[in-house]
Amino acid sequence: MKPGIAFIHYSCPPVVGGVEFVLESQSKLFANNGYKVKVIVGKGEKFAPDIEITLIPEIDSTHPLNRKVNEEIKKGDFKEFYRLREKIGRSLKKELKNCNIVICHNILSMPFNLALMAALHQLIPRLKKRFIAWVHDSPLIDPTYRDYIESVPMEKYPWNLLTKPLKSIEYVTISKLRQGQLAEIWGLKKKRIKVIPNGVDIAKFLNLSPQAVHLFQGLKLGDGLTILFPARVIKRKNIELAIRIIKSLSEKGVNPKLIITGPPDPHIKKGKDYFTFLKNLVKKLSLKKEVIFLYDVVDPFTKKRLKVGLKLLRDLYLLSDLLLVTSYQEGFGIPILEAGLVKRPIFTSDIAPLPEVGGREVNYFSLKENPKEIARRIIKFSTSDQASLLFKKIVTQYSWEKIFKERIEPLVLGEKD
Repeated sequence: MKPGIAFIHYSCPPVVGGVEFVLESQSKLFANNGYKVKVIVGKGEKFAPDIEITLIPEIDSTHPLNRKVNEEIKKGDFKEFYRLREKIGRSLKKELKNCNIVICHNILSMPFNLALMAALHQLIPRLKKRFIAWVHDSPLIDPTYRDYIESVPMEKYPWNLLTKPLKSIEYVTISKLRQGQLAEIWGLKKKRIKVIPNGVDIAKFLNLSPQAVHLFQGLKLGDGLTILFPARVIKRKNIELAIRIIKSLSEKGVNPKLIITGPPDPHIKKGKDYFTFLKNLVKKLSLKKEVIFLYDVVDPFTKKRLKVGLKLLRDLYLLSDLLLVTSYQEGFGIPILEAGLVKRPIFTSDIAPLPEVGGREVNYFSLKENPKEIARRIIKFSTSDQASLLFKKIVTQYSWEKIFKERIEPLVLGEKD
């Protein structure tokens, strides 16, 4: 059975904040992977149907009593502080009863609720649970928060809790920079502090459709060079040239994917013959994994043939590295406008009227050029396009799904690096 996971922070969505977004993403990942998840906060609302939200108002960093107590202890009056600490401790002990692993985001390294931090320092050694302190910030290393610790006796309780780590818990931070800073101020070896970076919910951020997410994951579009050819399968599109370019790219170790969005044209009698010709060419060149006709793909949600509407088409532009058009005849060239809107590089045949539409901002090739030469130019461009390279790095290394499977889940399951 998977362990029960509890998250503790000052607040959760709809409260807006960087740590709140991280907490939301991480808790959803655990829930989506079959874990029972509870989020314990001072302020917030239910943000996912299968995640329990528990409110303990006193742990909110902006709670009036918390602010009052913080001011009183500066003057040496600890009476209300101790009462608040004990109350928070009792509430947390009750709420953590059925949880196995507790992930504390920032609350053990920040001075925003000293009573909460003190309560946890008392509680953690007593409870037979794994505690993980996820450290994003600390006033000891970030001058942004220096106001919170100026003019206070850092060597005295409870401020001194910020200056020393707890021996019985595990520490995680978000970058090698933070790892080094924390190790220095706490006198720890770096290996005692794991580094797990923040991620991004690519589907949510780009507002991708479920079909696009399915294609991206199922076809592994982030693994190589993804080339979009948005067109019906008709002879004037000269798709065989695109396929031969993909063959040349494959031979150069690029790991390309060619996405052809449209079906055979139902208005042309020989449309299916051309489609069959292309499928045979793909088979002959051993490009079955590299050339994807979306006409052949089944929608996993409707169980019918996938339909590429405007929304899915836009998503495919966003997930592709470049647009390829190999037509020998066009009336206008709408894909050039579409690719331009989402800032995708374009490689297209130099036939009229495409230069009229694309101007000097497009990469052109002659239909007389050898596919190997066109492939060489694509490789040269794609390996120097910094924006595209960064995009590729983010989708392959910084998606929350990847970070969860490779870093976060092994951590909670106790697997070694």
